[in-house]
Amino acid sequence: LADAFAAGRRLPKSLAVPLEGDGDARAADAPVEHMAAQAGLWDAFYVRQGTGRAYKERRYLLECFEPLKRARAVLELGCGHGSAALPILRHNAAAAVRGVDLSAQAVSQANDEMTKEGFPAERFAASVGDVSDVAWRPPPPPGSESCEGAANAGASDGAYDCVLLVFTLNAVPPDRAAAVFANAYRALAPGGALLFRDYGLGDVRHVRCLKAVVQDRGNDVGGERGFGEVPTCFVKHDGTHTRFFSLEGVAAMAAEAGFLAAGDEFRYGCVHNVNRKTGIEWDRINITAIWRKPGEP
Repeated sequence: LADAFAAGRRLPKSLAVPLEGDGDARAADAPVEHMAAQAGLWDAFYVRQGTGRAYKERRYLLECFEPLKRARAVLELGCGHGSAALPILRHNAAAAVRGVDLSAQAVSQANDEMTKEGFPAERFAASVGDVSDVAWRPPPPPGSESCEGAANAGASDGAYDCVLLVFTLNAVPPDRAAAVFANAYRALAPGGALLFRDYGLGDVRHVRCLKAVVQDRGNDVGGERGFGEVPTCFVKHDGTHTRFFSLEGVAAMAAEAGFLAAGDEFRYGCVHNVNRKTGIEWDRINITAIWRKPGEP
């Protein structure tokens, strides 16, 4: 992290402060917002962004996650505007995708975008839900609402072949992260796959957040007066959360929920970028993982 920070000295700092209870106790306090307030903040975010067309489809997911090519029922936790669901629907004609998001605005954008792209409600449906709530239960896959018992609480436990958790966990307050894994486990059928990608330690976004902290304190990462344990959880300038993960940290959360590692499909990914005009260098670092729910499909 010290090397990453040194390489990113010329990057602009992020308007963020460490989340209370994460990293050094001297960090600026930032109380965890109630999830209803977080929903309002994310609504405002999606209003500012306009429509889902402002984002690129996440086509790389089909290369990263082989199970998506065969899945028939996919649940995305934190679906946003639908940029992950769209390539799945395009390239897997048998797939039906259920999206869930805390933001009603995101859900509205996702449903509208899929309608514009010609996908019927039997193949995609998004709904509002807090997947970090221990009382949350997975909704049924699209097209199955008329199935007997589908409307009953918990009736869709075990209904999904894959659960997609892509750049969502970072926005969840740390004390609610375990519930996200537990809910993913509940939604999957035996042998089903949890497909995970999120920000890794030392990503350029992390460096920018650390730079803000360092400049506020007037010291340095890893220096004689450094702040010891490096903060990994932050509250951004708009009030939403962001977090950066280690392999060991996410592996522990997955194991605690009951997941099994799927071979060697658990790794850091790093893309080194250089602006040839300015000489500024930065790294995009993520963690990609596939975990399985025990049992036979």
